[in-house]
Formats: sequence, structure tokens, C-alpha cells
Amino acid sequence: MTSPPASLLLLLLPALAAAADVVSLDGARWTVRNANGSVRVPATVPGGVYTDLRAAGVLSSDFFFGHNDELYRWVSYDNWTYELTFEVDESLLRRRHAQVVLHGADTVAEVWLNGQRLGGVENMFVRYALAATGALRAGANRLAVNFTAAPVEARRRYEAYRLAHGYAVPPECVPDDYHGECHANHLRKMQASFSWDWGPAFPSEGLWKSVALEAFDAAVVRDVIVRFAEPAGEQGASLHVRAFLELGPGAAPLEGTLAATLQLPQGPARASAQVQLSPDARGHAVADLTVTGFDEPPRWWPNGEGEQTLLPLTVSFTSGGESSEVTRRIAYRTIELVQDPVTETPEFREHLNVSENDINYGSTEKGLTFYFRVNGRPIFAKGSNWIPVNVLPELGGDPAHVRYLLESARDTHTNMVRVWGGGVYESDLFYELADEMGILIWQDLMFACSMYPADEAFLALVQEEVEQQVRRLQAHASVALWAGNNENEGALVDNWYGTGANFQQYKSDYVNLYANTIRPLVLELDPTRDYVVSSPSNGLETDKEGYVSTNPGNALYGDVHYYDYVADGWNADTYRRPRFASEYGFQSMPALATLRSAVANASELAVESELMASRNHHPDGYSEMALLAAKRLPLPDDWRSPQRFDAFIYLTQIYQAVATQTQTEHYRRLRSQLLASGEGLCMGALYWQLNDLWQAPTWASIDSAGRWKPLQYLAGEFFAPQMASAYVDTAHRVHVWALNDRPEPVDGVVLQARPGRWDALPEAGWQNVSDVFTLAAAGSQHVLTADVAPWLASLRGCEAAAERCFVLLRLLAVADAVPLGPERAVLPVAPRLAQGLEPADIQVASVSGPGADGALEVALRTDRPAPFVWLEAGAWEGRFSRNAFLLADGAASVRFLPRAGAAAPSAAQLRAALTVTSVAAQAVTRTAAGGRTTL
Repeated sequence: MTSPPASLLLLLLPALAAAADVVSLDGARWTVRNANGSVRVPATVPGGVYTDLRAAGVLSSDFFFGHNDELYRWVSYDNWTYELTFEVDESLLRRRHAQVVLHGADTVAEVWLNGQRLGGVENMFVRYALAATGALRAGANRLAVNFTAAPVEARRRYEAYRLAHGYAVPPECVPDDYHGECHANHLRKMQASFSWDWGPAFPSEGLWKSVALEAFDAAVVRDVIVRFAEPAGEQGASLHVRAFLELGPGAAPLEGTLAATLQLPQGPARASAQVQLSPDARGHAVADLTVTGFDEPPRWWPNGEGEQTLLPLTVSFTSGGESSEVTRRIAYRTIELVQDPVTETPEFREHLNVSENDINYGSTEKGLTFYFRVNGRPIFAKGSNWIPVNVLPELGGDPAHVRYLLESARDTHTNMVRVWGGGVYESDLFYELADEMGILIWQDLMFACSMYPADEAFLALVQEEVEQQVRRLQAHASVALWAGNNENEGALVDNWYGTGANFQQYKSDYVNLYANTIRPLVLELDPTRDYVVSSPSNGLETDKEGYVSTNPGNALYGDVHYYDYVADGWNADTYRRPRFASEYGFQSMPALATLRSAVANASELAVESELMASRNHHPDGYSEMALLAAKRLPLPDDWRSPQRFDAFIYLTQIYQAVATQTQTEHYRRLRSQLLASGEGLCMGALYWQLNDLWQAPTWASIDSAGRWKPLQYLAGEFFAPQMASAYVDTAHRVHVWALNDRPEPVDGVVLQARPGRWDALPEAGWQNVSDVFTLAAAGSQHVLTADVAPWLASLRGCEAAAERCFVLLRLLAVADAVPLGPERAVLPVAPRLAQGLEPADIQVASVSGPGADGALEVALRTDRPAPFVWLEAGAWEGRFSRNAFLLADGAASVRFLPRAGAAAPSAAQLRAALTVTSVAAQAVTRTAAGGRTTL
């Protein structure tokens, strides 16, 4: 369990002969030991103590296996020291300044070099550059980073703050159901590492990002922020660049050349200037430069709106024969968060494509709009919320998984992802991929569901964090908005944590942190984007009220978060009518194959097993899932029994998918509606949540193994740029709307219906059920409202009661007979109440392939229609071209595309692994290689 100190001869890796020396201290030659030395193992940087102990076998099984989230908690209560021995050539010591740079240390530690203390670190979101000139030696050097146990330090700071200021900063602790730790809000680390309602507690320690030794005589270019100016007259476009440089503490003013090269389609544009650097006390300086006179580049657009043109920009600083440079890929685009008064003018209606028929001003205050405008075009934001990829931050930047998740979002028409405030500022790769894929990023700052300290020391920590993160991310085209926190305004106003008795003090702290400290800093560093104090908030109305609104969830302003675990989520009438929905969702189970990786034996795969009980951190989560599923689906009375576990998984997933679809389409239909109440004009729908980080019931659409749940498949339909959207209200009327996110109208469109009965394969074809109309650009428009019973009776193929029928809908461009968007299924009654909906005999007729793209073709056949047909490929990783669909005809074909980098099955292997699950009025059935069973 112990090993001798490692020794590493460092190679200098200058980019040019005259460059600053940047020496990587990364690698597997570190050691880590606990406080009393009883545990000492090899370590890797970047990394963390949990991953190092797992690699060494001290932690014998996977972090998320069984109850390991609690059994491994002892790790977080020990103090751990990372150590490295390395050698330095004497030539490096002749440099004017040398510094040890910790690009990410989690979280509270002291750094020692050759027995000399270089300094302390206490914010995992901050890069620490610690002066090392006097401590470095030629030859062998010993670097030690001594970490303090995070839960212990959090408790100490909580008590110290309470004693010093006379009041505590709540919450006192997370709910018991979280099985977590207390007082994460007193540390600047991933708040979710102390647990959340969707994740375990792993209060990590370690060097989660790179460590380097830097030595230079002049300066290091650290970050750049950019701002394009559109052509003015004959002068062409221009780019303003601000470079942030480090010279080292106590550095004298320095002269040098700042240069920039922007790679454009027509060739490079260059600029350079002599600049005088005037470093502050920290040795930091800024310098400005403008590249002028180039033709307007192609614009960057969000996913689904156009191309994503990226332009490489290299910025360098040269002085005394030494040079330092950085390269970023930037984009030519504008983005605005539009918060204009809702007026009664024709110009306002025309701008947002609100028709006279869909507007009702009444006499109520109408509030403000809240939407993003990119390159002058209003964009309906479609997407989800992003939580950390892994609760262990050193594993959260896994390139393959980050790419897979973002590709999954892009491929289902996502154009915005919200990086949630209880996690981390994501890796450079994350934002680079978002730039490439056209995924806008709503960027929370890392504060969530808590009150926070507001003393001088904490505010100073936050100021450095915000400065560094805004400078790092500002040049990314994908970043759309800065938000100060997640739900803290609502928590304060609604007294979530007992702040009511001392409200003015907590309000003052809140304003000092998010409005007086963070807000001016963000807007100064990045004048190209907006900042909202909280999410949700009332936007500019909240600012007007002094940054704490009396009603932070007012639907006439800003964004809302909305959850309801009692009302029927398949009923669109239950939902609010906001300007922008930035959080909403429902829990469901992960795939059974995913859960199996967390259990030792099959007996634990039951809702009431001790393990499954500990996995659902949402209080009463299983009961709520069951309550909701039973409203629409045939949930067995004995759903808690192990024999029903498969059925419970499937039914919760289907319920989640359709409820989220119902809610999302409700928001999309509101795009062009303004109600008498002032509600409507919704321009964003970001469901909670895209990804998962362990095998547990959560709100995710992709589970921790990367398996798409039904929700992810349905997102590809309900986020389609053009589509019919229908719902049946509580008065048994069907309403159909046509949605179009494209900026162009489509002439000659008709709504078509294809009815069917549950007790027989359909014979009727597609029928026109509307007049030919023009599909309006960038909006939603009403097409049809009818009483369900007579409407169904009027359709050929459904001469029966509503309980016996379903209807497929689509929009069709008449001229070329091309469908606009996916087929949509309308179920007049809940499946559990449907008549004639008996178990279908669904068979896998054949599996063929793979084709040139690696995909296999799966042919299905059935003897009767079946809703929510769900295909799974066992242990094989990949996704189907469609899933969780209504199999209306006797045959259907679906493609299976193996996941990149994973093993690909043969046709025979896939056929042997395939299962097909569907729902009937009174049962859930599954077909597998061994035949059909009732779950």
C-alpha cells in the first residue's frame, strides 16, 4: 500500500525557442497519502483521491456500486497530501519569475515547495499561480499539496461564520434522504459533491486539473476576450481584442508587442501594436488591440438555424525576445436577451409573429418579453439542463462522454443547454464542442439552493472566481447568458431555509453577492452578454425591485422553474404560461441493464430493497412516480414487488417522456399566444435534466451508462423544427397547432389525420382535416379545435367511441407531398382506459446489416396496434432511429446504430439481445428471444 517517492525529470516544452517555459507536472508519478501515513499510494494528476485509491485497490469496487457512496465516505473525512519529486535544470532558475500553477485544486489546501510554503488555495474554480522563484532549486525539488477534509472544513467555516457574524448561513444540512454532508455553501467547490436529490455525496479532494511550472522573463498571455464590430461604411468589420497577462507579483512595467491574427475564409487579418503593460499588485495586466478592415465573415448560428463558422484567433505578446501566445476559435455573431415591454402595437405583433387572432390584451399589465435574439433573429430555446458528468470532478471532463452527450442533444434538435449552478464550470472541451454544434449555453455561476456568506473574505474568493471564469469563457460563441445562481432568490423569498425571521440580513447578503459583487464584474468583463441575478427570476423586473422580487416566479417576466408531482402531467391544462421555462421535469427509473451494474444480486432490484430505497434521494420519489404513472398507464397494484420491477421501470419512463412532451409542446404553442392575463409569448423550454451521474431514479433523459430513455427519443420529436402539436383538454376537445421554428413561411400546407382502432390494424389512409394554409414563419398557429367524439366519428377508420381509437397527425406540404416534421399520435383517452387495447403480438421479423454506417436494420411485425413500443439492445451500446413509438401498422423498420467506440453486435447478436416492450390497457408485455411475457 506504500511506495517510495517518485522522481521525475521534467522536460521543458517551449512553443518556440524564445517562449516562456511551461513545464507540465501532470502524470502518474505523484503519490498521495493520508494524514497519519497509514495509506500511501501512487497518484495521477489531473486526478483526485477517490480515483487514486480506486486505482490502487484501496477502494475495491466501483464508486457507484451498492452503498459505496456511504461506505467510502471515510475518504472525505481524512486529510490527504499529494507529493511529487521533480528535477529542474539550472537554466530555468535564471528566469526572472517562476511560478507553480494549479489550474484546479479541490478545494482547501496548502502548497509547499522544498519545505517553503508557497501559499494556500481554497476555491476549486480558481487557477492559482504561486510564486516559486525563491523556493526552486537546480536538481531535485519536492512539491507537496496538503488538502483539508472538505466536510470538516465546511463545518469549521460554518461555525466560524456564525460566531463572527451572529447568524448562521443556511441550510443547516441537506435532507436526510440525500444521505449527504452539510455546509457545502461555505466552500467554493462543486455543491453537488455533498449530494443532491439526483446524486450521491463524494466530497472530493485532489488536483482535478493540470499542474504546471511556468518560468519567464516577460509575461504570459492567460486569456483573451473579444468583441466584433459590424462594418461601418467602407471601413469593413473589426475585432477588438483584450489580452490578460501575468507578469508575476512585484513586476515592473513592461513594453512589448501585442499581435493578433484572425483566420478568415478569405485569408488572415492581422494587427500589432507596441503596448506598455502596467501590472497591478498581483502582477496582472491588460492590453488592447483592434484588428480592422476585413470583410464581414459568415455568421455563426445556433443548431437548426444555420452554419457554425468558427474563426481561429491567435494572440501573442513579445518582449525582450520572449513570446507567449494563446489560440481561440471565435465566431462572428450577435446575441441579446430581449426584455421589451409587451405592447399593443402592430409592430410588436409583427416582430414576434403574433397574429391578431392569438392576442388578447385585456386590461392586465403585460410585463416584459424574455427571449434570445441571435444575429437579429428571435430564437425559441429548445433543450435541457446539464448536471456534472461525474460527481468526481476529475472524471467529469471525459472527452468521449462529453461529446456523446452533446451529440445526443444536438441530434434531437437542442439549441440550448443550461449549465446548472450546483456543478462546475465545464471543461474547455465542453464549450468548444458546443461552439461546433451550435448549442447555446445558459451559464449559471456556481451557486445553488442555498444562502451564501457575504463577508469580505468570501466575496474576494468569488470575485477572483468570476474574473477567471468569465475571461476563460467569454470568447466562446456558444455562451449566451450569465446567471448569478440557481433558485436562491426563490429560496430566500419563499423561506425555504428559515430565513424569514432574519430576512433583511439575508436579503442584504444576497444583494451584496449577486448584484453588488458579481453583476458589475460580469458586465464589465463581458459587455456582449446579459446577466440575470438568479434563475428563475423576473429579469429586469427583479433588478427594478432591488434584485429581490416579491414574486420571483411571475409568469409575465423572466424565466420559471415548474414541478408538479401530483397533477396529471399528460394534461396540458395543468401547466403555467411563462415567458421562458428554464426547468421542469419528472422522475423516472434508469434502464434495468444500468441498474444491474450497481447491485450484487438480483434481489436488490426491487423498489423496496434497501439499496433502491437509498438511491432515490427525492423524498417520496417512488410513491410520486407510481401515483403519476397510475393516472394514465396500467400500473400493477403490487408495483413494489420484485416481480413488477421491470414494469415499474418501463411505466415510469413512458410517463416521464409523455409528460415532458406534453409540457414542452404546451410551451412551444405559447410562442405566438398572448392571453388576456398577460401570459404567453413563451420563447424557451429547457427540461430537467439531460444527463445522469449514477444508477438511480432521476429526472434525466440519458442515464449514467449513456442509455437513452424514452424521453430522449421523444425529444427528437417534440423539439422538431416543424410539426403538428395536438392535445385533448379536460372538456374532451382536441386542439391542433402548427409549429414552425424556421424563419421562412411555408405555403400550401395541410393538416392530415390517419385514424385507427386498437382492436385491428388500420385500413384508412391519410385524410385532410384542414383547409390548405400558409405555415407562418417562426411561430405557432392554431389549426383546429373540435369535440373529440364527433371529430373521430367524422374520420374514416374510426367509426367508434373515443375509447377505442387513436389518431396519427402530420403536416404535409401539398405541392411536393413532403411531411413537415414527425407523425404525432393523439390518444383520446388514457391507455389504461382504452377499449380493445389488448397485448400485441410483436415479433422481430429480421435483423440485417450492418450497413456502411455500421447500422443494423430491425424489422418488426405485429398483429394489432401497440402504443409506446420500446426496443432495448441488452448490453449492446447504441441507439435506435426511433423508439417509444406507436406501432400502428402491421410492420415497421427501425435502425440500430452502435455507439462510437463501443463494441458493435452482429445481426445475430443483436437479434438475440433485443427485447420489445409495449403497453396494453391492463398489462405491460415484453417480447424477447424466448417468447412473450407479461411484466
